[in-house]
Amino acid sequence: MRPWGHPEERPYPLIGELLSAWVKTTGRARLAAIRVVGRRRSPRSHQLRNLLERNGVAYGFYFDDSAEGRQLLREAHQDGTRLPVVVMWDGRVLVDPSVAEIVGAASGETRPEPAVYDVAIVGAGPAGLAAATYGASEGLHTLQLEREAVGGQAGTSSLIRNYLGFPRGSAAGSWPAGRPSRRGCSARASSSTSRPACTPAEPTGS
Repeated sequence: MRPWGHPEERPYPLIGELLSAWVKTTGRARLAAIRVVGRRRSPRSHQLRNLLERNGVAYGFYFDDSAEGRQLLREAHQDGTRLPVVVMWDGRVLVDPSVAEIVGAASGETRPEPAVYDVAIVGAGPAGLAAATYGASEGLHTLQLEREAVGGQAGTSSLIRNYLGFPRGSAAGSWPAGRPSRRGCSARASSSTSRPACTPAEPTGS
């Protein structure tokens, strides 16, 4: 008799959530999957750091005038005139990349699969995640578009109440977004990050 059921449905995700929460609350060092070299007080550097942080990416940030930063620039064959420089875990180098370029380098795909969808949801905040989860669970071919990070504005809040997947109340930080997004994936909802929704251009006339 297995009280937990299939391990990939209950114990594995639960253990993963507990380990992720432990790492973030204890401040233990994580292996940096992405390393960023940028200038001090640079708005662009801050934007990239915020993007990686909100998406839960383990990264390291190094000032361009620090010993570590200069070493990374030499290894990446960059002179530092164009910053920030992003070094991926496999050695690929991106110079002042856009959000779409970073997501594409990390996941390999930023465009949704060409298909006819029953419903398209713009935004992956708490409401968008809930809509995608329940739409997909009802058998609808669901597409979710998110421009920056799963969790939306809630990802920057220190205290969240009535969040999807947390019936007991509050949860802090950006990590709660992972629970409903994983549920949406298990329910076969397609998602696309870094792809803003666009409206067709208005006809210019003849």
